[in-house]
Amino acid sequence: MLSKRTLAAGRFISLHAIDWMNAAGQQRVWEMASRVGEVKAVMLIARLCPSGRLVLIRQYRPPAGGMVIEFPAGLVGAGESPEETAVRELREETGYHGRVIAVLPAALNTPGLSDEAAHPVLMEIDERERRNHTPHSEPDEDEQIEVVLVEAAAARRFLEEEASAGALFDTKVVAWLWGFGAGANAKQP
Repeated sequence: MLSKRTLAAGRFISLHAIDWMNAAGQQRVWEMASRVGEVKAVMLIARLCPSGRLVLIRQYRPPAGGMVIEFPAGLVGAGESPEETAVRELREETGYHGRVIAVLPAALNTPGLSDEAAHPVLMEIDERERRNHTPHSEPDEDEQIEVVLVEAAAARRFLEEEASAGALFDTKVVAWLWGFGAGANAKQP
């Protein structure tokens, strides 16, 4: 990167132009979006145990113009660790109480557009616990969220049926469901 200049800034997002040099030595300009401030995020890959069902959400996303099937996720609050955020976001968005198994390294979401990164957080939810029998979500005022549970053996069928019906998906969910279904249907040695 040779330089970066701000083209526009809002309350949550800013737009920048990056001057950079390509492999042929030609100077180019790339436009990108950034979150305002040093904000971190988490994306929750949560499974119910012992059933193994994957916990997803269907959430209204104004930029997509509709409900999007995605992993529960959220921004790391001031003074919070990614683990604390994951536990809080799982409870707020799904009503489930779970435990963190692992926090993976932050990964870029759309590197051709933004520098936004999120820590994938692997979680387990003990569905035998009484508080997880009838979960009640506590979404933020502007959030419209529906919990979606997907069985491993039905992951690909779920993906295909929802896509046929016109559902919108986060790319990470499509990749995970395709692999999740493949793992469930793999022949055991």
